[in-house]
Amino acid sequence: MTKRLALALFSLLPLAVDAAAAPLLQGPPTLEFVRRSSLAHEPGNPFRVFVRLSSPAATDVTAPFTLMGSAAAGADFSVASTTVTVPAGQLTAFIQFEILDDDLYEGTERTQLVLGSPSGASLGSQVTHTLRIDDNDPCPVLTASLAAGATTTLLEPAHTLWPLVQDLDLEVTLSEAAGVDLPLELAPAGAAASAEDAIIEVLSGALIPAGSTSSVLSVRITTLPDDLFEGPEDLELRVSFAPPHPSRSCSAGTLWVRDAEQLGERFCLTSVNSTGVPASITAWNISPYKTGETITLEATQLPTDAFGYFLVSPVTRPAYPVASWYLCIGNTLHRVLGNGQVPQAAGPEGRIAIEFDRAVDAGPYFVQPGDTLHFQAWYTDPSLGTSNGTGALSVVMR
Repeated sequence: MTKRLALALFSLLPLAVDAAAAPLLQGPPTLEFVRRSSLAHEPGNPFRVFVRLSSPAATDVTAPFTLMGSAAAGADFSVASTTVTVPAGQLTAFIQFEILDDDLYEGTERTQLVLGSPSGASLGSQVTHTLRIDDNDPCPVLTASLAAGATTTLLEPAHTLWPLVQDLDLEVTLSEAAGVDLPLELAPAGAAASAEDAIIEVLSGALIPAGSTSSVLSVRITTLPDDLFEGPEDLELRVSFAPPHPSRSCSAGTLWVRDAEQLGERFCLTSVNSTGVPASITAWNISPYKTGETITLEATQLPTDAFGYFLVSPVTRPAYPVASWYLCIGNTLHRVLGNGQVPQAAGPEGRIAIEFDRAVDAGPYFVQPGDTLHFQAWYTDPSLGTSNGTGALSVVMR
């Protein structure tokens, strides 16, 4: 009995020694954040971020921390100290933030807290904490418009093999400045928005910087040719910005650009002019809402010092040589806009153009929908001391 009791007491001795030595064997406690992240709202009551020790310490444990991120001290929040102290014998403490209100749209901003080396403890595994501050300000109103002088009409290419590249500047404005950079997004819509009609690229200006209320968004639109008469099509350009807060919907600015359909069939011989290439005549259906059927006639690739005008007739004729060109329309001719029409100067673009309304500009010819009119352009070529003309174009009036 005595021997058995002695063995039992001896077996307890190592446990007593281990328990007494446990604090020494465990070493200092570790300090870390309780959570990886938290969400505060603007404006808000005092907001607390907690730290904890793995075990109580005999003395105060103090650690510094740093702040970094889009949310700025003094503008978005205030904090009394950049150290946190866990009192002796306690397990937790907190860092207190005052969330500040402002009048800037910023979306959700973030600041990251990073613990430094503590006194009386070592760092645990969770040494960073992300504080997110949700903005309470509404989205600014975005509007978009064509820059001054920009065309509102896009043209289909005159040649069925070559696309036509046209650059546009869009003025994008906000009702008030935002506190963060706002990347702009451009989305096409409308009848001419398909990949068969146009390719749209953003060249520059796709950002409204923080503190600014405007940007010029430069866009390149490549219109593609087709063999279909579709009438004028509208290309809708929707400019918007992705709200930093994903649950919030913000306004988009919308504008329309008209895509004009090329009309008619070309015929007749053409002659090279002093530019080294023959001039070309095209007709565009741009403004269908005027009296009757309004089309735009255009002659291009003219000498820059040329003067010219357009001719119209309801009939064609075999090619008849006149000076350096061939006349292929009409036994009787009529100058578009009247026989007293003043020739237009081609200018640096080597181009003349007019709008033609079949109800008022066809001269003595009575034209109804479905009738065909034939057009040519005559022009001077001073460098060669002669006159010249474009090929002819037949257009069905609608």
